[in-house]
Amino acid sequence: MQRTTTQGRSPARRQPSRINWLWPLLLIAAALLWIAQGTGILPMAIADWIARGWPVVLIVIGLHGLLGGARLRFVNVLIVAGAVLLLGGIIVTAYNRQSDQLRQDYKASFAQKIGSDANSVLLDVTTLATQLDISATDAADGRAVEAQFVGSPASVFTGSYQVSNGVGVTTLRENHPETLPALTAAGRGKLTVRLPVGLPIDTLKIRGSAGNLALDLSGVIVRTLDIQVQSGDVLLTVPAMAANFGLGGGVHTNSGNLTIHVPNGVTIQLTLDSGKPDFDAANYLLANGNHVQTSGTRDFQIALAAGASGTIALRTP
Repeated sequence: MQRTTTQGRSPARRQPSRINWLWPLLLIAAALLWIAQGTGILPMAIADWIARGWPVVLIVIGLHGLLGGARLRFVNVLIVAGAVLLLGGIIVTAYNRQSDQLRQDYKASFAQKIGSDANSVLLDVTTLATQLDISATDAADGRAVEAQFVGSPASVFTGSYQVSNGVGVTTLRENHPETLPALTAAGRGKLTVRLPVGLPIDTLKIRGSAGNLALDLSGVIVRTLDIQVQSGDVLLTVPAMAANFGLGGGVHTNSGNLTIHVPNGVTIQLTLDSGKPDFDAANYLLANGNHVQTSGTRDFQIALAAGASGTIALRTP
């Protein structure tokens, strides 16, 4: 009887198993984050995100249980990418909702008496996500700059004053020491400023990141406006002015509407850089395509450059 042998047969090749890198990667990432938080190098905001978003890990585990055995290329990459996108969407949504709320956790104030060594004032204001309300002071002698700030714990408000060549230079600043504030510290603020009426303001400079601006110059002598708002509506009430005194400069909002209230008898010319003009044809006219001005005169007490993403409206009380 002839024996059969299997020596001539080639054994079936064993397929190499795929390395599952998902769990080692998660463990390494968790360890690194733990070390970073323990040594204090992890920003507060990121630590806050991790504390709030850790349930995403459960989603990763669940997806891996459902899809881990599927014969799909890069299945682990897709699971991690989907979890990261989900966490990012949750964080962005939470910040957007929180940042729209007016916070009053942090309060600061500034008051400066303008001495006799100053003949005029230069006011420089910079804010972040803050509503601005600026009008004339009610101080008895009218020679003071006052400011009240309320906002989130992420903000720090500072004010400074110095006299240079007879000009009282007043600087008001809002800053965020943390580049990425924690979610609990997010929110918008409000800054109220009172302007002196007892001496002229050479320049009123305003830089706003996000937030509406209400600027009432009734009773205030201002020579130059330099206003730039990144996002927000601007409501400007110009002063009733003597015929021999002028107001110049510019007012712009990159994302918002601009409304200017002009008292009766005050003549104005706006040079539009952008925006859609809105005015009463009985009192104003559009000249040369981009000049909105008081009808029936070429002598303008106010001449401003103006720009907005929406409408630029002239209103007469």
